[in-house]
Amino acid sequence: MKKLKLKTYLKLNSVFLILIIGLFFSNCAQSNGSDDKDLIQIFHHERPPSMETLEVVNEFLEAYADKYEIKYYMIKDDKNNELLKSLGLPEDHFPFAIAINGKTSAEINGETIIFVNLPDFMHHIGRREGNWSLDYLKTVLENKDLLLTDNPTITTEALKH
Repeated sequence: MKKLKLKTYLKLNSVFLILIIGLFFSNCAQSNGSDDKDLIQIFHHERPPSMETLEVVNEFLEAYADKYEIKYYMIKDDKNNELLKSLGLPEDHFPFAIAINGKTSAEINGETIIFVNLPDFMHHIGRREGNWSLDYLKTVLENKDLLLTDNPTITTEALKH
């Protein structure tokens, strides 16, 4: 009788141990999901300069899809006003912006780069020129320590160039 109880006890312990190991590996697999990814937020209009920028930036960001979750926001959508404000962005009057982990600016080679307005490859249109490029974006995506702690507050007046 004691041998039977011991065998039953050992079988139950084995089943319990297998369940514990299964739960452990299940949790490990879940922790590698998108929750672990950094966040890129893209703000744009549905107008040609903004859409052209979005197309080029999207193609560029394909290389980072495994490291970053990418979310898109329409600048003119009223439901995004609080988010824009929290990032230091005006509620409109700018064509494009990128925030990385909630930050819109970085210091690269001693220069403050702000990922707002149009990047260098769009300067041919002659307005709303930002001081960022895909090279700067790549630099920051590969070294997030370059992001500035505080977002600059960007006024509509400052964007009129």
